[in-house]
Amino acid sequence: MAVTLYHTTCRTPGCSAERHKPGFHCLTCYQIRLITYDELADFNYDTKHWKLTRARVLRTAHSCALCPAIAKVADHHPKSRRELWAMDAKNIDDASRLRALCKSCHSKYTATQQGGFADPKRKTRSRADIEYERWQRERGTDSHGNTR
Repeated sequence: MAVTLYHTTCRTPGCSAERHKPGFHCLTCYQIRLITYDELADFNYDTKHWKLTRARVLRTAHSCALCPAIAKVADHHPKSRRELWAMDAKNIDDASRLRALCKSCHSKYTATQQGGFADPKRKTRSRADIEYERWQRERGTDSHGNTR
């Protein structure tokens, strides 16, 4: 008896298309996810500009801005990257908008901010749920797969 190491249908909710190689999604759903990722690339930390700026900030400031530990994270301050994005600010990842923090201080600071893990108003939604809801809006279907 042959052993299948992966499911043979797409794991996107509401899609039952077959997939022909290891992975989680069929070709159509995979392409939708790539498009979504490309659209969000400016908001994600995957751009070459961000990586160069982060390296420059960490090179110039060796210690954490809040404690004497070695800095490992470039943090947007006083406004978060999300706030700058919402304000449609120019050059969000400019070095003047960043400060160097150690991982511990960055985790503590982020947890206290709006939307952080310590925020009681925060609703936990996975990235997959958010992408799936966006995909449904684009297709024009509701949460049960019915066309609007």
